[in-house]
Formats: sequence, structure tokens, C-alpha cells
Amino acid sequence: MLRAFTFLLVLLGASPLALCSESLAREYIESYPAPAEQVHLTVARGLLEIVNGPANGEVVVEARLRLQGKASGVETARKETATRPPSGAELERSFKRMKPEVKTGPRKLFVRVADSHSVVFDWDSTLQMVIDVKVTIPAGLDVVVQSVTAGITIPDVFRGNLELRSDGGSFFAGRIEGDFIARTDTGSITVREVTGRSELRSDTGLVQAGRLHGPAGVRTLNGSIEVQHVHDRLKIRGSDAELVLGISQPVPESLDVQTSAGHIWVNIDRDAALTVDAVSHLLGNVRVRGLPLGQEDATSHRSSLVSDLNGGGPTLRVRTYGGVISIVGRDPIEAFEVEAR
Repeated sequence: MLRAFTFLLVLLGASPLALCSESLAREYIESYPAPAEQVHLTVARGLLEIVNGPANGEVVVEARLRLQGKASGVETARKETATRPPSGAELERSFKRMKPEVKTGPRKLFVRVADSHSVVFDWDSTLQMVIDVKVTIPAGLDVVVQSVTAGITIPDVFRGNLELRSDGGSFFAGRIEGDFIARTDTGSITVREVTGRSELRSDTGLVQAGRLHGPAGVRTLNGSIEVQHVHDRLKIRGSDAELVLGISQPVPESLDVQTSAGHIWVNIDRDAALTVDAVSHLLGNVRVRGLPLGQEDATSHRSSLVSDLNGGGPTLRVRTYGGVISIVGRDPIEAFEVEAR
């Protein structure tokens, strides 16, 4: 197996204590032959960036570790808690624990970066380990990521299926050419575009999606959801949540939006052909602005509305309990063409 390994140690500063707390860093760079199916990444904390490389390339793992104070202006606390300078062996052990561990196989490759909270600096309690990880994945290879609070970014186009799971980390993705599954308990999810299937969930954070071309399920408990444009079946679920949905031609065959409380905004292109079926139970209300709904053959009540727009079409089903549904007309958005990339 071809391996490239680079180890870099940077030491700057004057005193031994200032040296270990502010100016000590390690950089690890390793490359591995790509597996046939999937790459699993476990990065508990810090920042993780995932980018695509050539389809026939290798998996490249870059980890940058550094020690720094937990907050600025901690010199007084450091003097009180730092009873002695660290030894070279202590520093080496701290960094060694955080060096990425990689297990290779013909079908899957596993990369693990330990939880930095497990690194204890006995000589200085004001220190923390800061971790930045970048992984280059050959285009077309699937990736699964597990984290605790690590922030995860996919800044450009990613070709392959991607699954992200975290307790409290936030995700930012550009264009995913494949399926995208993202789940975080308290973080946020932002994705510009997904060509395949989407499953997006944040229990208390913001879920924001630009264009979803495949079937999509989006869920939150006490957070908020915004989906700008959908091309396929969509199901949105919330609980005491704020939901925003944009609808343009061609209207998908199934649009199902529901929250137990909160406010639902639906922004509809005025040239879209669909049937609106909106109900707000328990003394809620349905509001319409800028669209010819609730007229002619429409059945409109204080808390419900069933009406066709531009002759009717696929049904938009909206439900809330005790909340407000606002249906707003907007100027049509130009049809989006998927560019060959």
C-alpha cells in the first residue's frame, strides 16, 4: 500500500509555558488507496472539511492540531494553575493521542480522531486542544460521518452519497450530487442543493435547504425549517416550529407540511398549478395574500381553506394545531436547469 506521511512540528515563543499554550502545533498528512465502497469518518470535535478529489485518486487525511488557551486574557489563571513547564514526553503523549487512526480494507476505510476532551493538561488547566481536519475523498465514493460537536463543511460540489450525524455539530454543504442524510440534535443544517434523496433533521436548530431535486423528508422539534424549492415528493414535520416553503412550477406530486404548533409560511409562484388544502386546528387561522384563493368555488373558513390555483393540480397539504398558516403569492422563479458538471 502506498502511503505518504508528513509530520510537522512548529515551535515559536519565548518561555516554556507560553510555548506550550499558544504556539505548539502538529500537522499530520497521510494518504490511502480508496476503498471500493465507503469511507467512515469519526471526528468528535473541532472542524471537519470534506472535499472531492479525482475519481481514481486516494483518500487524503490532513489533521492540524494546536494548543491554545481556552479564552483570551487567561495569563493570571495560567500562572496560578501552571506549576511547572511540560516535559517533551508529556507534549508528545498529548499529540499522539489525537493523531488520526486509520483502518483500511478493500471495501471500507475508517478514520477516527479521538475526542479532544480526553486530553488533560495536568501542568496547565487553561489549555485546550484545537483540531482542524480535512479529508479528500475520490469523487463517487460514499461517506459516513459521526461527530459529537464537530462543525462539518462541504464547501464545493460533492459527488457521492453523504451521511452526517452529530449530537450538537452544525453542517454546511454546497451541492451534493447524490443522496444526503443529515441529523443533528442541537446544531443547524444548511445545504444549497441536493440531486438525490434528502433526509434532514435538527431537533432544535435551523434546517435550510435551497433546491431539493429528489424525494425529501425534513424534520425539527423546536427549531425552524426553510426549503426554497423542491422538485419531488416532500414531507416536512415540526413541533412548535416555524416552517417556510417555496413552491414553483413544475409542482411535485406530493407536498405534505405539518407542525403541532407554530407558524407555516408557504410562498407560491403565481403561475403554479396546484390544489391547496390547508387546515389550522384548535382556533388557528389560514391567511392568504397575493393569490386568488378562497374565491369562486373555493371553500374558505376561518381555520381552513381548500382551493384550486390555476385550474388545480397536485395537492399541497398543510396542517397545524393552534398555529397560523400564511399562503403568499410571489413572482415566478425561473425554471432551474441542472447543469452538467
